[in-house]
Amino acid sequence: MEVPSQHRTRLIGHRGTEINKIRTEYDVQINFPERVSDRPDMIVITGLEEKAKSARDEILKKVQHLVCINSYLST
Repeated sequence: MEVPSQHRTRLIGHRGTEINKIRTEYDVQINFPERVSDRPDMIVITGLEEKAKSARDEILKKVQHLVCINSYLST
């Protein structure tokens, strides 16, 4: 899935706390590419299909929240 790289730090959280919560809750692996990658916005989620889809939905919800916050702060 694609997530804008500017949201990566907040999505991961301090010392990985936020992303580790999702990994644990949905029992999935979530891998981020290196920042110098040719696809820095791509996140790979692996695990059972239903759990991976649920983790994806949770990540998308968090990213939408971050986008809303950034929009609010920039006005």
